[in-house]
Amino acid sequence: MSANIGLFVSVDGPNGVGKSTLIEAIAQIITGKGFRLHLTKEVTKTTLGKFIRDVHKEYRGKTLALLLAADRQNHLEQDILPALQSHDIVITDRYVDSSLVFQRLDGVELSFLWKINSNFLRPNLSIVVTASADVITSRMASRKSFDRFEQSFGSEEEVRLFKEAASFMEENGFNVLRFDNGRTSVENGAKQLSNEIIRLKRRRTSSK
Repeated sequence: MSANIGLFVSVDGPNGVGKSTLIEAIAQIITGKGFRLHLTKEVTKTTLGKFIRDVHKEYRGKTLALLLAADRQNHLEQDILPALQSHDIVITDRYVDSSLVFQRLDGVELSFLWKINSNFLRPNLSIVVTASADVITSRMASRKSFDRFEQSFGSEEEVRLFKEAASFMEENGFNVLRFDNGRTSVENGAKQLSNEIIRLKRRRTSSK
């Protein structure tokens, strides 16, 4: 990869925490400052990603974890790595962090999940968005449809596991930023996170 590779950022968090809304607001700020930004997400919109979304109620546990790892490998090869060559910043909505939570909820051991995910490209910044279970539950009250994980597991359990995942990643060398999305407005939260992303991008650029 060239020396001009972009900054890679992942954003993860419990269902209903407001992660995707934050990403949209962050994107407006970053592009408004002239940075070339590429947004992407997992599960991907590829044929494999669509298959996973269609069958995730049928295929569970380690089988689903391996399917998601395959989608992530393809995501890197076909989308993230090329985008890092042509953009200043690449942000993915969900990455390894989410596998360390949702597949644990699905009964898969952390050791197995780490084994199949530890060698993927590490983000320059892993943002883990959290909030209290009460805040998340209230935000999800207006939803009309729920996936299997949202139907089967409570917000409190997701919040707990995302906090554990953040600590685990820190212990394994990830640059983790924890952000409480229940204590500020979308505007202020997006501004705070955008400033951190831009600061890191500029620091990396100046060091080359």
